Amino acid sequence: MSRDFYKQSKKSKLDNRSKYLRKLVLECLFGGDRGHMGSAMSLIEVLRVLYDKILKFDPKNPLNSKRDRLILSKGHGCLGLYAILADKGFFKKKN
Repeated sequence: MSRDFYKQSKKSKLDNRSKYLRKLVLECLFGGDRGHMGSAMSLIEVLRVLYDKILKFDPKNPLNSKRDRLILSKGHGCLGLYAILADKGFFKKKN
């Protein structure tokens, strides 16, 4: 790996949406008094790419037979999935 890549990646900052999704995860963790923070946080960018760019879905019609499906095998990361699903409008966020 080149030094330029390393320098550039060190300077990268989280964007506001990633921060917001991580905040949702933390609110769930503290509200429920349980969960796995590291597993959930590590999935945020992966889930964002999948749900923003790749998967075909409609939160208003979640039973559409032509929708894409995601199987999350990293069970301890489910709070990351819940955060992105809430953000996409699959269900309401609760305070």
